[in-house]
Amino acid sequence: SALSAVSAAVAGDDPCRAAAETARHNEVTVAACLVRGEGRQVVVEVTVSEGVTPRLAGAPALIRRTATAASS
Repeated sequence: SALSAVSAAVAGDDPCRAAAETARHNEVTVAACLVRGEGRQVVVEVTVSEGVTPRLAGAPALIRRTATAASS
């Protein structure tokens, strides 16, 4: 999601929308999208989350992961 977001930002498109589309394809949800900079000088941090099923005793009900990507 973070890589697609940076690619979208460099192309002049909405990086968070691109991250959300990629997340949907991977069957997760974007929980947060933080964009720093703009155009060719951009860093995007994307957090995705997904519920865990079946629920296991002692295991978290929700998994969250964050990725960061930057343009070069």
